[in-house]
Amino acid sequence: MAKKVLEIAKEDDISVLPGGVRVRFKQISLSILDAINQRFVDPEPPLVEIESKSTADKPYMESNPNDPDYAIALREIAQKRGTAMIDAMIIMGVELVDGMPDDEEWLGTLEFNQKITGVPDLSNYDLEDEREKEFVFKKFYAIGRDGMEQMAKSTGVTEEGVHDALSSFPGDAERSADTGPGS
Repeated sequence: MAKKVLEIAKEDDISVLPGGVRVRFKQISLSILDAINQRFVDPEPPLVEIESKSTADKPYMESNPNDPDYAIALREIAQKRGTAMIDAMIIMGVELVDGMPDDEEWLGTLEFNQKITGVPDLSNYDLEDEREKEFVFKKFYAIGRDGMEQMAKSTGVTEEGVHDALSSFPGDAERSADTGPGS
């Protein structure tokens, strides 16, 4: 029986997330992904003077990709790019097959988690707006780390994009207080 259910789900391209939420992953526009990459461009490495190659008239400058501030800036831009890709995949590439849950127990769980741990910060979301509420449900409750790679591949993100997106997603230690289906 389980095999037959799996076959039916495959025919409809329906995936069941660990908490039982049924989703259909859809390809998202490459223009969206390109725009994200263009918006979050890696910074240029800083220049450092190489005194042994400099002259009194002209300092010799070379890029320094090992600069600690540069490394931090690269990580920050990769995290912003990854978060934007995840958000785009969730908004445009994940359809809730059964719609939003009838009860809002999931929202109570997120609000309690926010109260105790400080995350997720729901203050930036208008939970009266149905689209934003659905986004919050998918991002912070339904889609856990296990579904992230499948979502990324199914929505048309490149292997590099999958890596960037997954590396910016909270790890298990950071989500330890979350007991929802996506944990």
